[in-house]
Amino acid sequence: MIHGVPALVRQVARAARQAGVFPGVRAVLVGGDAIPADLAREVREAFPRARLHFLYGPTETTIYCCHEEWDEAA
Repeated sequence: MIHGVPALVRQVARAARQAGVFPGVRAVLVGGDAIPADLAREVREAFPRARLHFLYGPTETTIYCCHEEWDEAA
């Protein structure tokens, strides 16, 4: 599982795709800031088996008040 803000998740996804690492990632949780559409595509390319979750809540804590799983088919 990877959990981070969009900027960090983007860096991890790019590094993972270039190095071919983390093939077993099954979940990516992104929150704390706006999530660009192109980031969802990058995550999907880097971690094709992972479920992608968008989270929203107060950034001062680890509490999330909203959650949406990204579904490419929707």
